[in-house]
Amino acid sequence: MKRHPALEALSRNHHHALVLARRQRQADEHDGAGAAQAFIEHWLHAERLHFRLEEEGLLPAYAAHGDPKHPRR
Repeated sequence: MKRHPALEALSRNHHHALVLARRQRQADEHDGAGAAQAFIEHWLHAERLHFRLEEEGLLPAYAAHGDPKHPRR
């Protein structure tokens, strides 16, 4: 899917978070701790900032210019 260049970093973060979530869902007693630690590291070093950027940038911009009744694709 093509994205505006300004959204590429956020998109990569989404993808990485989904990969880590899948890893946690599929984890067993042998790799569960490693999967959890990987997610914590991602949260501390990337995802917190990601959510801040969305909440402070994307959501206000969408609220100001987006159409909440626009059908989802």
